Amino acid sequence: PKAEPDYWRACERLVEQLPDNVTVRVRGEFANDAAPAIMAETDLLFLPSRSENFGHAIFEALSCHVPVLIGDRTPWRDLEKRSAGWDLPLDRPEAFAAAIERFATLDGPARDHLRDGARRAAEAFVAASDAVARTRVMIEAALIAASHRG
Repeated sequence: PKAEPDYWRACERLVEQLPDNVTVRVRGEFANDAAPAIMAETDLLFLPSRSENFGHAIFEALSCHVPVLIGDRTPWRDLEKRSAGWDLPLDRPEAFAAAIERFATLDGPARDHLRDGARRAAEAFVAASDAVARTRVMIEAALIAASHRG
């Protein structure tokens, strides 16, 4: 955030070093409920995280039809096979550069294919999840316990 001037200056120095074919647009702060619409305008989520126990930002991107380019230390795997992006080894920065270059050359239909694959990956995760059922069981148990107390 710009509120941290030293960090922001470091970011600006990195942006200045980017090649001419890369554009950086700073969005600034926005309300949480605006995040899905803003995310949907994005071409690709680049998140070479060293560790994610789930990867909420990754799921949010996928659910907004945004393909992802991430490290291989998250639960989100086999993305290229699923036409949803790439999960690459963090010790191979050249693979990340190649994926970015490859993505940059994709035409509209190829990008649409990746966007559709991203959404399918998010939907598959939700369909396979038992979180809603477990939450329902927990709430029902709490209601039963409360009715026995009073």
